[in-house]
Amino acid sequence: MITKKMTIAEAIKSNPDIIQILSDANIDYCCGGHRSLLEAAEEKNLDVDFSELEKEHEHVGELLKTLSEKTDNYTAPDDIHNHIFLENSVLFLR
Repeated sequence: MITKKMTIAEAIKSNPDIIQILSDANIDYCCGGHRSLLEAAEEKNLDVDFSELEKEHEHVGELLKTLSEKTDNYTAPDDIHNHIFLENSVLFLR
C-alpha cells in the first residue's frame, strides 16, 4: 500500500504505474526520490486526500483476497480447454 509517509522511491517500487501520475503533476522522482509523497504534494500545492486513497487501496486488496480464495489462488480448472471451447462455441459465436 502506498502511503503519504513513503518516499517517492518507495512508492514507485511499490507501484511503478505511479510514475506517469508523478510526471503529470511535475513531481521530480529522479535523484533517489528521497522526499515523502506528502512533501512533494505540498510543494506543488496539490490537495491530495491520502485517507481516501488508502481506503480505496484497502478495499481493492480485500476484493483481490476474496477473488484469490474463491478461485483456489487463481488456479485454472482441470477442464480449462473444454471450458474455453464451450465459451467460444456456445456463448460467443461469431
